[in-house]
Amino acid sequence: MDSEGVPYAHPSYAHLGWVVDGKFNIARVELRATRKIVILKIIKDQSDFHRERTFLATLGEASSSAAGYVVELKYVLEPSNFEPRFGLVEEALGENLWNYLRRRPSLVEQERRTLALNVVNAIIALHSMRVVHGDLKPHQICFVLNQPGFSVKLVDFDSAFSFDDKSHRIDRYTLLYAAPEV
Repeated sequence: MDSEGVPYAHPSYAHLGWVVDGKFNIARVELRATRKIVILKIIKDQSDFHRERTFLATLGEASSSAAGYVVELKYVLEPSNFEPRFGLVEEALGENLWNYLRRRPSLVEQERRTLALNVVNAIIALHSMRVVHGDLKPHQICFVLNQPGFSVKLVDFDSAFSFDDKSHRIDRYTLLYAAPEV
């Protein structure tokens, strides 16, 4: 705990509240220097941290076809080996698909088509860069605020892997959303 009474506090941001507290701790924070509100994802496992940081940095490059579909990595703080890793990403996300569908269980046909097309385009963009998300589910398909037509961004790349990586783990998925053959 620090002076704010928040675990993992840091002088560069003010803690605004927890979004998720579990395997990963995710909080809304305000950067002190810019007053911008972002999401702080605290990743305790070093290999998960490096995997997510690498994929977000690569996919988020301006020349990347996936850049518009992947949450932007804004800032990384990597403390000593004994402390959790931190990754700050933008909070351009209104809500995720899971919450949206719970709130609005029936969409008109045009909404369903637009939503499906945007999700498929995001997956195609990843695959064109030879990347598989690894754990895609409604919770990790988020909508960009103030953009009409279900402009989606994908989050949570700690299970991602490259088509070229022969050493990836396939046991890093959410069982409820895994393909039957897995």
